[in-house]
Amino acid sequence: MARNKVSKSIYFLSAAFNLMLLFVIFFFLFKSSFDFFSQYDIFAFLLSSNWYPEEEIFGIFAMLVNTLVTSFVSLFIAGIFGVLIAFYIRFYAGKKMQSFLFFVLCFLSFIPSILYGFFALNTISPLIAKLSNTSGKGFLSVVIVLSIMILPTISLLTYSFLKEQKKRLLQKCISLRA
Repeated sequence: MARNKVSKSIYFLSAAFNLMLLFVIFFFLFKSSFDFFSQYDIFAFLLSSNWYPEEEIFGIFAMLVNTLVTSFVSLFIAGIFGVLIAFYIRFYAGKKMQSFLFFVLCFLSFIPSILYGFFALNTISPLIAKLSNTSGKGFLSVVIVLSIMILPTISLLTYSFLKEQKKRLLQKCISLRA
């Protein structure tokens, strides 16, 4: 019983510390950006696509749109393949293949995003540059690396959902028979 109280105390202190750290980060971000937004119009900043730091003209609309478009396209692609992979692992793969694919997905999900970016910069971008006669550092390479990056998470979450739903369905069938 005492160990349980100690564990709860540790978890509470950890959560409180993280919450405090989050508030400190927000405070410093707000404080640092307050000077900027006191000089510049926030709507001009958000709705303008002009970015000329030398002339102190800042607009992030194009960056916001590009971020949203690449995120949604990557999520769509990774969502389709992630669900298909999860269905394959859950319903069609043998035990050895299930274990192997589950290990690979878990391993890929723990790779830091900076390494995915390094992989994209050194592998995907030169390959796209060679195939398309461009720099290779554009929309396609970003979508590919983001899709690869989020694919393991989508697959693992879908796999867990499918596994849990089978248990719930079996419990529902058993309760209907009784």
